[in-house]
Order: sequence, then structure tokens, then C-alpha cells
Amino acid sequence: MFILQYKKFISMLTAITAALLMSTNMNAATHDVHLDNQSEKYKTGDYASISHLTPSHDGTEFYGIYGSYTDNNSLYVMDAVTGKTTKKIKLPDVNVNPNTYGPFDMMMSPDGKMIYIIASTKVIKIDVVNKEISAVISTGQKSSDRSMDISGDGLKAVAADYADYGGNDETYIHIVDTHKNILSDAIPKRSAQGGFYRAGFANLVVDKLTNKVYLIDGQTDDSIAILDLNTKKLQLNAIPLSSSASIWSMAIDSSRGLLYIIEPDKYLLDIIDINARKIVEQVKINEMRPDKVTLSPDGNRAYIHSNRSSNVIVLDTKSRRMIKTLYIPSDELQISSNGKLIYTLTYSHIFGESWSNVHIYDAETGKEIKSFPVERV
Repeated sequence: MFILQYKKFISMLTAITAALLMSTNMNAATHDVHLDNQSEKYKTGDYASISHLTPSHDGTEFYGIYGSYTDNNSLYVMDAVTGKTTKKIKLPDVNVNPNTYGPFDMMMSPDGKMIYIIASTKVIKIDVVNKEISAVISTGQKSSDRSMDISGDGLKAVAADYADYGGNDETYIHIVDTHKNILSDAIPKRSAQGGFYRAGFANLVVDKLTNKVYLIDGQTDDSIAILDLNTKKLQLNAIPLSSSASIWSMAIDSSRGLLYIIEPDKYLLDIIDINARKIVEQVKINEMRPDKVTLSPDGNRAYIHSNRSSNVIVLDTKSRRMIKTLYIPSDELQISSNGKLIYTLTYSHIFGESWSNVHIYDAETGKEIKSFPVERV
């Protein structure tokens, strides 16, 4: 009897262990879990979580934001060869009012000399060469800017309110003069009848050739608005979309006049002709709720991914067909300036500690070349 009960216990224990291992493997699809001889080092807090990974133009450095919400934010500078964090640049606090926080977005200037960070009420300008803050430009104490892009000549940074969180009773598109480091324009989002909108824009991109800004309308998520930076004219409902399902991600190929937008709930990639202002093709993405699209610098490849999946779908933009699937776990994905490398950010959790890992992959084969945890400084 004892032996029978013992066998049942061992059988149950084996099943539980298998289930736990399966759960760990499923989690590892999107987050690396390190269970090795460095685990004790991770417990000491030697590694940090960052967000918004951005590479330098030459690929020798990475930049990531440490911290979140209102204060204790820093920009980490990492050596891409050694994996060491070489500099921590303290960022200004975002605590103007209870509804402002961030940072939300970060990007490199076209010439690679400046990094711009958007955080609700501020555009923070970082000098990449000297590794220091060059300027902090206020977009208004009631701003709620979450998305940003830079004009082709690098002279303007465009940011947009996501919603009226500060009591403006309307939302704005903010244009920053990056030469004078001042807010040059605040363009309100108003209806044709002059009424105000308290829902702003979920995301935006700038056409580097025409200086037109394309914005996902946060009011309904079913249309694209267009702002002409030259005339300052804003046109709402300029390009209709096929759904209103929490659309966030978009990318633009200025040379071909194409806009790429992910519709997550419909598993679709919309390809939009920005001159004709209409969807010219919709590509079905057979992957777990795709929500992000990134273009290669030459526009020949579109990389579709999701932080719910470990697969990156590669689309040939000329044939508009999916040509391969790469196994690349990613919470954030960037392409090198030569298009040959993929940079990603993943997160690990163990013993109550969490940290970020930077990964470098071959863009053609998906083979991992290098990875390293982000050192805390």
C-alpha cells in the first residue's frame, strides 16, 4: 500500500514538474530567464531594466532609458562591443502635474548627433558626441505628448498630445525648433465646426521628403490625420482605415510614398499610398496579435513583431509577400543603419529582480550574434 501511494506521489510530482517546465519555456519565448551560475550576481541588483533602445548610427553604442514615470530617469549609454554601461545621463523629472509622466519615446536625429526624448511636457535633447543634455524644451505644463518624430533636415521635432490630461479642454501638436531650442508652434486639434477634441493622437511619423506629418487619430483609431509642416495646416480624417482597434504602430517609406500600419485585432498590415491617400493592400499576418512594424533603412523589408510572440515576420515590400519568419524574442526592435543587424530588448525576472538584455541578430538568418544584460551604474 505504501509503495502504491509512493508511486502515485512520484507520478503527481513528475506531472507538476513538467507543467512548470512547460510554463517556464512558454514564458521564455518572450523573456529570457537566466538560471545559471550568475544568478547570485543578478540578485545583487547589478543589472537594470531599460526601455526605448536606440543604436548609434555606426552601431558602436546603444542608448536606453532607465526609470519611468515622474522622476529618477536616466539615459544609459552602452558599449556595443563590451556590453558595458559607460555613462549615465540624469534626465529632468517630469512632475509638473499628477497626469504627466514618461519618458515615452526616443529617437536619433538624421545626422546621428542628437537624441530626442519625449516625456509628456518636455522634449529633452541629448548631445551624442559629448554625452550630455543639450537642451530641455517645454511643450507646455498641460501637455501629454507620447509620440515624436524629426523632420528630414533635423530642424523640427514634432510631438503630439495623446489626450487632454492636463485640463486644456483640447489637444495639440507641438513643433519644436531644434536650432533655437524653443517651442515654435502649438497647433490645436479642432473639428471643422471649430469644436475641440480631448482625444489626441496615438502615434505619428514625418515624411522626410515632403515635411508632412501622418498621425493616428486617437479619437476613433480609424483614420489618419495629416499636418503640413510648411503651411501648418492640419487635416483630420485624411486617410480612412478599416478598423478602430487600438492601432499604435506605423512606419513610413518616404522614397516610395508608402505608409505601413498594423491593425492588431484584425491581424493585418495596411499598406497605404500616401499620394492617393488610400489603402492599396492589406497583408494578413498569421502571428500572435502583431502590434509593431519596423522598416529596414532601404525600405525593402518590413519586420512585423509583437511582445506576445517570439517570431518576427519578414515582409518583402516589393512583392508584398512574407518571405520568412525569424525566431527573435523582442519587446523592442531596431534595425542597424546598414540593414544587416537587428537589435532587440528583452526582459528577465528571477528572485524578485528584473533586468533588460540587449541582443544583436543577423537580419538575414536571425542568428544571434551577441547578447548582454544591461549593467546598472
